[in-house]
Amino acid sequence: MPEINIDRSFIKISAISVLCVIFAGLFGYNFASLIASLNPGNLSDLAYILIIWGVFLALQVFFVKSFSIGSAVAFIQTLAIWIFLPEKFGGLNLLAVFSLFVFLALSFAKGRRELNDYLKIRFFKISRRAGAVALTGVALFIAIYSIALMSASGANTISKDAFNFLMKGSDVLIAKIVPGFSSEDSVGNALKSFARVRLPEGAAESDIGREAESLRRQLSTSLKFQLNAEEKVIDALYNILVLKLLAVSEYSRSASLAVTAVIVFLLAKSIAFFLNWIIIFITFGVYQLLMALNFMHISFESQNKEIIILD
Repeated sequence: MPEINIDRSFIKISAISVLCVIFAGLFGYNFASLIASLNPGNLSDLAYILIIWGVFLALQVFFVKSFSIGSAVAFIQTLAIWIFLPEKFGGLNLLAVFSLFVFLALSFAKGRRELNDYLKIRFFKISRRAGAVALTGVALFIAIYSIALMSASGANTISKDAFNFLMKGSDVLIAKIVPGFSSEDSVGNALKSFARVRLPEGAAESDIGREAESLRRQLSTSLKFQLNAEEKVIDALYNILVLKLLAVSEYSRSASLAVTAVIVFLLAKSIAFFLNWIIIFITFGVYQLLMALNFMHISFESQNKEIIILD
């Protein structure tokens, strides 16, 4: 199938590429600040930057034809993030950065391949698939780099501040499954929230209380840790984590870091899933605006194949 040809303006392509690099650098700066402070409030700033960066990454797929140019821009973006990282060297640190570069390049390649495979420009399908690859790379980068910092510090487990940050960041996701859940709530109240999900709708509070107490006893037996109904969920979970990890071998401690990496990756990936759709709709609005401003227009080549022309 013939390749989609795009008449490109060097200045316009350069502008989009430069914006990609700028927002990649801002992402790196905010990520470094988040690591230093472990303040959940900074997570929203990082998400906003990631959304804007994602918009320009998506636009790049539509406006840049050459894989070599796309890969070069991906490499420069990766360098822009790497510059701001507090720990730049070390095996895991470099692996995290290299993984990000590979996924950014693959995202561009996948988007271009999707664009070339169809007669019509399927904006949402192309954006969704390319964005999913790029955001997977970001999630993998965050997970590997987080474990690299833990490994470099000699920690056998995650610090209390870092654990609190992760738990508060996951509260919204858990609350979608268990309404009313909060890691800042007491163990007793949290177990009542779980009990309400398990019991039939409209169950009496006395039944909910008994079910919650039964759950507390079962968990205490299974975990070999006495759960205090008055203790905060976030504190109880951290105490269980520390108790379990202090009791295992060095090999198991290394394995626990790997498990932590998987948890961080899944948490970041689940957030990225929702961000990807926000990015897609914002990108579509920008795409339509650029077309209205005559930044580019849609034309046709042989076989009625749609192409993008930068005016």
